[in-house]
Amino acid sequence: MRRRLLLLLLFFIISCDGIKNENAKLYSRMQSWEHLIIQNSEALLDSLNQLDKFSLEGENEAYYYLLRSMAKERAAMGFRENEIENIGKSLSWYQSHRKDGRNYCRALLYNGILISMGGSKDSTAYDYLIKADSVYQAYSLEDPYILSKCYEYKSKILRAQKAFPLAEVYLNKAIKAASELNDSVGIVRLKTKLLRLYLLMGNIPKAFQSIASIQFAQNASPAMEYELCNAMYIFYVSMRESEIATAYLKRMLNLAKKYNLKDVDYQSLNYRLAIYYDNKGIRDSAETYFLETLKQSNDTVADKSYTYPARYALFLQKHGDFQSACNYYKEAYENLLRYSTTRTREKLLEIDNKNEVAKLNTQLDKAEKHQLYLILVVVVLFFFLTYNVLKNNYLRKSNISFAGIEEKEWLLSEISKANALSMPDLIEDVFNEAERSRRYNQTISDNLHKFVKRTKEEMKDQYSQIVNSNRFISAYPYTRYLSSICSPIDILMLVLVKSGLTNKDISIILSIPYSSVRARKSKIKDVILESGDIPEEEKKIILF
Repeated sequence: MRRRLLLLLLFFIISCDGIKNENAKLYSRMQSWEHLIIQNSEALLDSLNQLDKFSLEGENEAYYYLLRSMAKERAAMGFRENEIENIGKSLSWYQSHRKDGRNYCRALLYNGILISMGGSKDSTAYDYLIKADSVYQAYSLEDPYILSKCYEYKSKILRAQKAFPLAEVYLNKAIKAASELNDSVGIVRLKTKLLRLYLLMGNIPKAFQSIASIQFAQNASPAMEYELCNAMYIFYVSMRESEIATAYLKRMLNLAKKYNLKDVDYQSLNYRLAIYYDNKGIRDSAETYFLETLKQSNDTVADKSYTYPARYALFLQKHGDFQSACNYYKEAYENLLRYSTTRTREKLLEIDNKNEVAKLNTQLDKAEKHQLYLILVVVVLFFFLTYNVLKNNYLRKSNISFAGIEEKEWLLSEISKANALSMPDLIEDVFNEAERSRRYNQTISDNLHKFVKRTKEEMKDQYSQIVNSNRFISAYPYTRYLSSICSPIDILMLVLVKSGLTNKDISIILSIPYSSVRARKSKIKDVILESGDIPEEEKKIILF
């Protein structure tokens, strides 16, 4: 029996080592693909798609979702809502394992990027970018690609908020960082964004300079040349030079077809050309590009757009082909219905899943709270019983009854009250006697004055210690606003007034004349109302 147990234990250890080695190999394999983010993001996505993501866990899962987000952003692809949740999982893992500062920084960065793609004005996205920047500095990282992306998306959010000068600064920083990588395509894309920013600002001279800087690039790759043409197209569209813009649009389409470029929206290119020729009244060319748009739309695996057949139907209707127009309107309607149904089904499934998860979480929370309450009740009962046992033992040994303790507390309270009651009169009598004795003996008068002054100063010091103590501030938190505008005795008076004590009680407790209590209360109220450092809501709480 003992030998069997040893064999099972040995088998278990070997299995764990095997799984650990497999995970390490898979991580190294994904690391070897990382250079493809810049060189060929499509190839990286293809490689990642070959992995079984459902079998991944821990660091491998976090790294997988991080690489996938980086590749899709580079390829200018859209993100679904579940992908934003996935990069959130990646961030959660790296937050709890901060030894990998670089990936922690990138997870923060791409969380911000994905959120910004959903809404450029989202302040949450900018917070993630700021946090990524601080982590970059804290870990002393040296990665121009991280810097470039961080600056690029800061600029995007600031541009959406119409903070154009600051957006321009960050775009120029992004271009500088991308230049350190010799990322020619990335540089052209960033310069194109800078061109758009200048056009949006209405700064035509800088837009011309930006175009000139883009044109200086030589020996451009097909992808880079495509981006150059896109920049020129944007510029000439903004300048309302439609013919020149269309020439660049055609060139973009030819480059994409000739070199089979990835990340190109062929439907959009053909559709824009069709619209241009339709507006010019060149029917044959417009129809050719419309049909090419529809062909590309039919070839795609994704949901078919209803916009393209509807626009082509309008074109046919304008030229009298009503039967064909009717058919394409039907197709547009079916595409719209299919798209709406698919999205509704996905949304309902998503809501249903979230609802089930919420129910499970609620049940778990209830169970955890129930257990916590039981534990707290047991702990409280234990301490209560322990306290009672110890107290009874102490009282039994000391031969002191509860009645004796109450009588003692009452006696001490009465003695303190009697002393406090006589203190204002004593101070007043001593002060008056000092004034009367001034004509007979100056020395005695001065000494009496000193005694009165010293007594008052000592009381002020005691009051100051009370109002500055942590226990007093935690008990009366609103008093933290008063330390700079009210004396300690005024603060104590305010607390006593708000506690419901009468003017007579206050004069006894604070050892001040009864006649001065009302005057001080009025002074305190005026000081609080006139103060500009106290919020209005707090004033309502403080005032009595």
